[in-house]
Amino acid sequence: MLPNGTLLVIFAALVIVMQVWLFKAIPPKKITSKYSKMTLLLSIIPFVNNWKSAVHPGDDMDAILKYRKAVIRFLLIVVVSGFFVCMYLYLEYAYWTTKKAIMSYTARIGVSVME
Repeated sequence: MLPNGTLLVIFAALVIVMQVWLFKAIPPKKITSKYSKMTLLLSIIPFVNNWKSAVHPGDDMDAILKYRKAVIRFLLIVVVSGFFVCMYLYLEYAYWTTKKAIMSYTARIGVSVME
């Protein structure tokens, strides 16, 4: 098992690296100023494609699609790694409560099993 807190540090480092990568993918202001906030918001939501008709094909579409992919990857990594952190914390909790229960039981019967 990893030392305490190592998984949380790895998770934090992964999120920070992904945020830097995400900020590099933000389209320039000259592109985002052409479109409404609703169009830009819809462009980053997965499984929504009706925003494509409002965006001019070419460089604008490429920049917005690059940002869309970066946001979706970022959200996917946050959700998956958050799941692993929750699973790790649950297993840590189960380990310590089980150890405490075993120690309590063995102390009552006068046997020492775990040190």
